[in-house]
Amino acid sequence: MSKIILFASGSGSNAESIIRYFKGSSSVEVAFVFTNKHEAGVLERCKRLGVPAAYRQ
Repeated sequence: MSKIILFASGSGSNAESIIRYFKGSSSVEVAFVFTNKHEAGVLERCKRLGVPAAYRQ
């Protein structure tokens, strides 16, 4: 299985689309999401979707 990491800085709508697209796939998994903004909405989306995410300046 290939694992991918996403980088996001906004609300996370694109990251959520990618996560949902690969959910249940046996060949690709979104393993982590990084953001450079501590207030980025993507952090909450990842929490809701069960994907690890972190803010890193």
